[in-house]
Amino acid sequence: MEEEIKFNTMYAEDSGKTFEELDEKGWEQVFSFHARLPNQWNMAADKAEELKNEGGWDLVLAEDNTEEGKKDTVKYLYKRKKI
Repeated sequence: MEEEIKFNTMYAEDSGKTFEELDEKGWEQVFSFHARLPNQWNMAADKAEELKNEGGWDLVLAEDNTEEGKKDTVKYLYKRKKI
């Protein structure tokens, strides 16, 4: 029997913005992943936790706004220095 992989806690909230909007506002893309795939989600969650523990970063998620990206549940982890 195959073991079910659980989704780890993500320490970044959905920004409600596209990656283009965040790029324009000076956010830095850290990681891209397919949100529907537990292994990729967990790698992104681990990276977000690492950045959170470093301190000094605001973290958000952005969606891919292309049809293919939406269909594939592509998301982007972004960081920005806390002000």
